[in-house]
Amino acid sequence: MDKKFNTSFDNSAKYYDWASQSKVNKPFHFVVSRALFGIMAVKNGNFVSEIPESVKQIKGPAVIASTHRSWLDIPYFVQATERADLRYARPVAKDSLFKSNFLALVFHKLGAVAVDRKQPNFEGINKSFGSFLDAGNSINAFTEGTRVKSDTRTVLQPKKTAFHLALRHEVPIVPLAIAGVAVDDKRSPLWFGKPIVAVMGSPIYLPPLIEGDDRTVQKFIFSQTRERLVELHIAQQTCLDEAYNIRDNY
Repeated sequence: MDKKFNTSFDNSAKYYDWASQSKVNKPFHFVVSRALFGIMAVKNGNFVSEIPESVKQIKGPAVIASTHRSWLDIPYFVQATERADLRYARPVAKDSLFKSNFLALVFHKLGAVAVDRKQPNFEGINKSFGSFLDAGNSINAFTEGTRVKSDTRTVLQPKKTAFHLALRHEVPIVPLAIAGVAVDDKRSPLWFGKPIVAVMGSPIYLPPLIEGDDRTVQKFIFSQTRERLVELHIAQQTCLDEAYNIRDNY
C-alpha cells in the first residue's frame, strides 16, 4: 500500500485502490468525534436525536442518506449514526477538505474518503465504498450533492450514486435530516436555546440485484432508481420536516 495516499488525493484509481483497503482508526475516531461534539454542544446547545427501532435493528451495513446544510452536519451526523448503532460509518467527503496534508490525514483516520464533485471517478467511488459495504461498514453520504444555503427546509432531489451503491450491494438506505445547522437557524450556547435535532427515517429496503448480462443489470438498476429515488426524496423531506417540528416546538 502506497503510504503517500494517507495525506493526498488526486482522484486517481490508485487513490481509490488505497482507500478500499483503508480502515477507520477507532481510538482516534472516538477521541476526535467526542471532543468535537463537546465543543459544538457548548457552542450550539443541546443535541436531540429521533431514531426508530427499525434502524437500531439493522444487522449489517447501511447507506445513510443525509441532508447537508453546513459543515456542522459532520459532527452531528457522526453522533446520530453512533446512537443508531451504525458505528464508524465511512463518510463520502468533498475533495476540498483534503487539500491540506494535515486535514487529509485527519479525515482519512476518521474513515472519510474524498470525492471530486466536478469530475467524480465513479469507478473508484464504487470500488472503495462498495468494498466498505461488503466488509460490513456503513457509509454516510450527503445525497443532495451540495451544501444547501437557501430554502434550507426543502430537500433537493437526491443524487444517484449512494442509491446505486445500496442497490448493488443489497443494503438498506436510511434517510437522515438535521435541523438547526443552516445559516438561518438561530443557535444558543449551553442549552439556553433550541436544540440541534437529527431525525432518521425507517430503512428503505431494495430488492435483490438480479442476475444477467450487463445490459440486463443496468436496465434493472435504472428502473429501480427511477421508481425508488422518489421514495428516498420523500423520506428525507419527511425527516427534515419532523426535525424542524421538534426544534420549533421545543
